[in-house]
Parts: sequence; C-alpha cells; structure tokens
Amino acid sequence: MRIRFTLLLLLLLSLAACGFQLRGDSKLPAWLSPLYLQPGQLNSSQIAMAKASLKKASVELSEVADSSNRLSLQLSPLKSRKVAGSSLSTVELLQLTMSLEYGVEDSKGRVRIEKSKITQSMELELDSSNVLVHEQTIRENSSTLEQRLIQSMLFQLSH
Repeated sequence: MRIRFTLLLLLLLSLAACGFQLRGDSKLPAWLSPLYLQPGQLNSSQIAMAKASLKKASVELSEVADSSNRLSLQLSPLKSRKVAGSSLSTVELLQLTMSLEYGVEDSKGRVRIEKSKITQSMELELDSSNVLVHEQTIRENSSTLEQRLIQSMLFQLSH
C-alpha cells in the first residue's frame, strides 16, 4: 500500500515538474472585437455553439459585417471510415474525421489571419447489431468533434 502511494506521489510530482497544467478558457486578442461571424454552411446548432464559445472567450460579437472584423468558418462534412471489424463479432472500430477552416478579415477586406485548417479525428468502438444506438453514438461524437475543433481554433487565435 505504501509503495502504491509513493509511486502515485512520484507520478504527480513528475507531471508538475514537466510544466503540465490545465488550460482555462482562451481569451482572444482585443483587436478581434467586434467580430462578425460568417458561418458559411454551418447549421443553426453549430452557429450557436461557435457564438457561445466566442462569447466565452471574451469576444464582442457584432450583427453587422460592415464595421467589424469578419471570422469565416467552414466545417467539412463528417467522414467515417471503418478501421476494423470481425466476422466473429458485431463490434467494429470506426474512425470519425472532421475539419474546420477559418480566417479573419478586417472591415475593409484585408486579411488579418490567413485561412487555416484544423482536422480532428476520433475512434469509436460500435456494436453494429444495434443500428439505432450506432447512429446516435455517431451523432453525439460528431458534436464532440465540432466542439473540439472550435476550441482548437480559439486556442490558435489566442496565440
């Protein structure tokens, strides 16, 4: 028991020594505000998620594009690829991939931040015998990927 405690303590100290820390919300530079969101082909829930994340990052959002910096966002459609499966089991491994392209222009159309693309993936282990749960799990994880992409974009914009 004492050895386990010592090993756990050593692990925690090594994490602290390497500089690991939990990151809070990304605060975006003040020059981005006010910001007009050009959502491209985003659906209403994706737009709401992006706006909420931007507000949380202390960005003043504008409803008018004329006098604001413009953030263009474009999410690629979700791609799914079967990575592994077995004829002996109904379990299959699926990889989900999605990309977010973004860029910022000022009110005069000058590029402030070049177009950049972020791609994220995740693997899911699914039971292919239950199609309803299968589809619901893919939808839920698609939303998680969207949120991770937006958070990655905010992190990159803050640096």
